[in-house]
Amino acid sequence: MPLPILVSQYNRVNAPSNAQYGFHWEICIQSGFDKDRCPLGYVYHIVGSTASYGYQKMEGVRYTTSENWRGSFEVGRIKEQDLPAIERNLSQVQILKDDPNWNCQNWVIAALRKLTAQGFINAHYSMEALQHQMNILNEQWEQGDI
Repeated sequence: MPLPILVSQYNRVNAPSNAQYGFHWEICIQSGFDKDRCPLGYVYHIVGSTASYGYQKMEGVRYTTSENWRGSFEVGRIKEQDLPAIERNLSQVQILKDDPNWNCQNWVIAALRKLTAQGFINAHYSMEALQHQMNILNEQWEQGDI
């Protein structure tokens, strides 16, 4: 069964949600559900600050249960057997340091482009288009719809 690949966003504690970079983005691959029927999966993102960004992979994460979660947007589905190759590709996405105009959202866009170029997904999203989708999710969260 194909696994959903999603972009999830989280409100940053120290940034207003309407700021240009107010949301933390990460890539999630849903592998199933936990005993409470919450989505469970793998999370891939960058952590740290502009000078110290680093790639992080986490397994078995209930990525929708954080109080800062503001929605997840499905960008495709992958074959489970492709997971090791996808993880290799994600770990090789370039991370820019010491650039105040670059952050986790840029990393997610670069990661999606890499996965699309490798044929794993068909997710041709510009930064603006994905930000628009994520803003819709935030509005739905604010209205209590998700």
